[in-house]
Amino acid sequence: MSYPIIELKTARNSRHPWIFQKMVQQPTQPVPAGSVVEIRTRDGRFAGWGTWHPNQTIALRVLSENNADRINEPFMRALLLRARKHREEKLGLPAITDSYRLIYGEADGLSGIVIDKLGDVLVIEPYVASIVWLGQWIIDALQEMYAGCRILMRPAARSERCEKFPLQGLHTGCAVPREGMVTENGLRFAVDFAAGHKTGFFLDQRENRALAARFCAGKSALDLCCYTGGFSLSATAGGAARVTGVDLDEKAIVLAKNNAALNRLPREGQSLEFIHADVFEYLRGLRQTGEQADVVILDPPKLAHTREDVPRAETMYADFNRLAAQAVKPGGLLITCSCSGLVSEERFGAIVARAVVEAGRKMEVLEMRGAAADHPVIPEFPEGKYLTALFARIS
Repeated sequence: MSYPIIELKTARNSRHPWIFQKMVQQPTQPVPAGSVVEIRTRDGRFAGWGTWHPNQTIALRVLSENNADRINEPFMRALLLRARKHREEKLGLPAITDSYRLIYGEADGLSGIVIDKLGDVLVIEPYVASIVWLGQWIIDALQEMYAGCRILMRPAARSERCEKFPLQGLHTGCAVPREGMVTENGLRFAVDFAAGHKTGFFLDQRENRALAARFCAGKSALDLCCYTGGFSLSATAGGAARVTGVDLDEKAIVLAKNNAALNRLPREGQSLEFIHADVFEYLRGLRQTGEQADVVILDPPKLAHTREDVPRAETMYADFNRLAAQAVKPGGLLITCSCSGLVSEERFGAIVARAVVEAGRKMEVLEMRGAAADHPVIPEFPEGKYLTALFARIS
């Protein structure tokens, strides 16, 4: 099978999986968005196989640099099998969960596509039009690998606008599930695929939830931007005496309460409460009353989607953390997170440090962590590192 050829303006001197428009010669004949193409250098040498995105700043997304490869169904099946083997055999995830990120885009060789296994549901979240050309191969391989699975395609509307290509009409021919169930570290979480954020459940915080739970035994904990209760339930199951989860998303609060009931939490002698409220207003109220918690967890949604968003996001992170630090008992723990990849770990740490000083408190950083191990970061694609979880003692 032959593919359209896209030529570069220069030699290919990088192994980064993205090639930008300014590096590319526009083809003389139109090539549909998302098409698999052969990439060649200006002097005609083979540079890789990739997908073509004429309406994006990232014009080419490299899938392979091996001339012997062919981007077809066997290639896709081998890629998915390799990713599954890594999660299940090398990381040993089935021992602690039935859910994991199977494909983390560029790190797993499938640029612009994320696939999460959430119980018996496989959720494909494409960010690029290549899913139209690769999708059936992916679906066929998944159905073979996970017998009896349900498959859900969840393209983001924002991605459709960026690609200028219709993605929302994608479907798999499978019955689309509205709900599912995730098991993690002995806890069960219901997932709302219709209204939930991203693929439905934030798998990236799995290891951070487990660590946070260890700090909460016998303590009071405040879980801010609690979503469907991941940190709250982990803290309660870990033996926290009193846990309060706060979120502005009313549907998420309902699901968090249902998840608590599903796990028969709280246990005798414990308190677990979920509050529908604006986190900023809630924290300002605590400042007025002087109420504090032993452990404060702050995990807001992504605040910087583009570089233009970064200044506002940094201001919000500073405001959030100044108020959160004031809510920590002296000697207590602040666990604060950023999932804005455009705000580096170093920058986020500096913002939190300054916010703590402005709160009139002192901070001792215990650990800086990232996403769970099923979200690997490869040297060729440092952009894959987006989550920062800072664990700090506050005095």
